[in-house]
Amino acid sequence: MPIDLVELAELIKNKKILLYQYQRGERGTKRLIREIGSDPQYNYIVQLPADRANDFFRLAGIVGLLSEYFSYFITAEDFHTWQLPAEALSNITALQLLHQEFFPVSTDNNSKRQ
Repeated sequence: MPIDLVELAELIKNKKILLYQYQRGERGTKRLIREIGSDPQYNYIVQLPADRANDFFRLAGIVGLLSEYFSYFITAEDFHTWQLPAEALSNITALQLLHQEFFPVSTDNNSKRQ
């Protein structure tokens, strides 16, 4: 599990929220939907690659996991390109977790962009 999800899990450890991570593979999306659907909770943190998000939400809509009772916190990128089903009534929050990297900034006039 990437370190950013471990830190997030630590922050929410006393909350009733489940953390699911997408596993690459032929049946990764279906397995993830099956795990979420078999759990009695309604708040989920899901990590999945952006290229699988549309498939994830399409399948979630088919099996009834996008009703107003569900809340998703998705860690993926390019949310603006996702095609959520029209019947999606759940609270869906998406963000991309980044590692902070600091780069030296030169104050030399020659290094400025033209």
